[in-house]
This record gives sequence, structure tokens and C-alpha cells, in this order.
Amino acid sequence: MNVPEQVFVFLTIVAQSQTNREAQDVWQHSGETISRRFSDVLDAICALHDDFIKPPNYDRVSDFVRDNRHRYGTWFDDYVGAIDGTHIPCTPIGVQNPIAYRNRKGVNFQNIVAACSFNMKCTYILTGWEGSAHDTRVLKDAVDKLKFKFPHPPPGKYYLVDTTYANNACFLAPYRGGTYHLPDYRKRSGGFRGPRDIYNYKHSSL
Repeated sequence: MNVPEQVFVFLTIVAQSQTNREAQDVWQHSGETISRRFSDVLDAICALHDDFIKPPNYDRVSDFVRDNRHRYGTWFDDYVGAIDGTHIPCTPIGVQNPIAYRNRKGVNFQNIVAACSFNMKCTYILTGWEGSAHDTRVLKDAVDKLKFKFPHPPPGKYYLVDTTYANNACFLAPYRGGTYHLPDYRKRSGGFRGPRDIYNYKHSSL
């Protein structure tokens, strides 16, 4: 087994383990060793982030959109990917206000914003925000602060965002006040109710 395979196996086993003790049983090492090596592996992966998480190619139409002209036409040729927020369980340590990470069910979360291409490859990730922070605030922080290296698209190029976010020079949300999520389209009867309805459906499917 080569080194990358060993790293993958180590991370998989630890990630599937609910506790450090379970990882100790699998690897037959102390909890301190498991914790230290896990941190070493994560640090190594973070050091490689520029090799794996790359900005989109702004000069070409997404392969996925181009290969699905029958479905998307040319509506989304200038879109370079999609952005959304997600909540990831965490254990806040050494933070000033750990309660801010807790949701109404008493579980601690980080609010993470991520961008991905239509080929489902991550092009940007920002972590660290407490779970109580609104998605719009997290994205604004990523965009406004140079240290977070957000990949700003050139004029005329856009990211898809949902109705949580506002339209601006590089983010395009769906039309408000209508059906948007795909399960809602499947539940209702009848066809599309005009161009905006069609656009929202295609926007959501991307």
C-alpha cells in the first residue's frame, strides 16, 4: 500500500469512528498518537489545497452545460459554477462564544460556504463561521476580505446562488416568489407557468 492509500485509509477509518477510542482499537495506538497523527494528516492536506481546489476556467463554457444544450440551451453559458452554504457538525474549542455554534437542537455546527463547478469539483471553500451565522454574512465576508482569496469572476461571468443570497455583479439568484426547488416542481400538477418558471427550474437543476 503506497502513502496516498495509507492516508486515505487512515482518514476513512477515523472519520467513520465515532470516538477516538474506537480509532485506538482499530490502529492499536494511544489516543494521543491518533489525535496527533490525524492533525498531521489534516495539516498536510490543507497544505495541498491549491493543488486540489482551483478556481474555475472563466474562458470556456462548462463541459456539463455545453454537453446538455438540449436541456439548458445557451442560458447558462456565462455561469462558472454554483455557491451555497452547508452546516457541518463541529466541536468548538478555544472560541470566545461557543454557544454561537449551537443550533436549536443543541448541536454544534460550522457554517461553511463552498463553490463548485458544474462537474462537481470544488473551486472554493471557506470554513470557520459559527452555525448561527447567516449564509449571506458568511459569503459577504469571503468576498470582501482579500485574505480569503475568493475567486472573483470577470465581468459578465456569474455564480449560481439560491434565494438566500442577493443578485449582484457576480451572483445570480432565481426569480423570487415562484416555485424553485425540484421536489416542489414534482409535487405540483400542470406544466411550466411562463419563462420565469422555466428559468427557475433549470437554475435549480444546475
